[in-house]
Amino acid sequence: MAQKETLWRLEIPSPGGAIPVHLLLSDDGRAFAINADEKLEFDRVFTVKDTLHLRLELYDLELILAIKNGKLNGLMNKRGADMLYRQVPFTGTANDPARFKNTRAAQPLAPKYQVTFKNESSGKESPAIGVFQVDNGKVKGSFLTNTGDYRYLQGNVAGDSLYLSALGSSAVMYKARIKGDSLTGGTSYTPFGKGSGFSGVKNESYELPDATKLTFLKEGQERFDFTFKDINGRDVSLSDPRFKGKVTVVQILGTWCPNCLDETRFLTEYKKENPLLEVIGLAFERNSEPSFAWPKIGRFIERFGVDYPVLLAGTIQEAGEKLPQLNHVMAFPTSIIVDKKGQVRKIHTGFTGPGTGSYYDQYVKEFAAFVKELQAE
Repeated sequence: MAQKETLWRLEIPSPGGAIPVHLLLSDDGRAFAINADEKLEFDRVFTVKDTLHLRLELYDLELILAIKNGKLNGLMNKRGADMLYRQVPFTGTANDPARFKNTRAAQPLAPKYQVTFKNESSGKESPAIGVFQVDNGKVKGSFLTNTGDYRYLQGNVAGDSLYLSALGSSAVMYKARIKGDSLTGGTSYTPFGKGSGFSGVKNESYELPDATKLTFLKEGQERFDFTFKDINGRDVSLSDPRFKGKVTVVQILGTWCPNCLDETRFLTEYKKENPLLEVIGLAFERNSEPSFAWPKIGRFIERFGVDYPVLLAGTIQEAGEKLPQLNHVMAFPTSIIVDKKGQVRKIHTGFTGPGTGSYYDQYVKEFAAFVKELQAE
């Protein structure tokens, strides 16, 4: 007999209004956040008395649900970068597939925009690309930046406005007005505050700076190496015999980082089909205390079936200090591709994930071609 599934539309409050997201609950005890083409499975689902608990362990996110008489009430617990938990109440309705409720006639939305995000506190501006697919007013897409992408976003074009949302490391919402070829007055929100503003203009030819030119070895540095411990307490170095004569990808990551999880899924699957490729993960965590960091790394390895060493390298803030051969660590993830002779051949800042559509396809194609070229040398 097929398992019964119930789709719930949650409304999570924010300073910009309710953030609508979708949750799929199955009778077999599984739960998923639904974001466009993504079904993001919760790591743990369990019941305590009359409440259902859903956890995304790597994101430090928990939803606590009480369902009674067809109505859902819940609490979202989220631990932030400051390591403190914050709690937000929310409500939900069953079998409601609509993301945003406004159904007025839609204005045209272009498939690609040159976007600028602006930090409201510092005034710092960051370039981005907005890529969107529209079907009868329904939208899916993402924003690409120099440090990664905003993953799977889902929403609507309604009237003269664009609305997008997602549930992952937190709940997030993006709103903007559509004026001709421009996006204006854009703002992002989470349940805990107002985020960056953004604006954009239709531009089919715009591209971000080359991601392979942003991070590099400092002048005079010819080789790249390190020594950190793996989950079994053993020292692992790039100069170990295991990696000698092998093309190796060094993945600078954090288990807290959504783009890092996308890259890990890709590398793990790619390595299964190309076992001669070696990969080493260097984890920089929010807290490097072993009692905190190793359970996170262990859960990370388990969730993605990682079959390469993942080393505890330090905290996020220590990345530049722990890897002094690099000019900087600009983004998590950053991948360093080393050839058979131990020479760094390419450093790619950020990761273009599957939520970006054709950009992801192009990344996969170029990665595979480059690795094949190095392995043939």
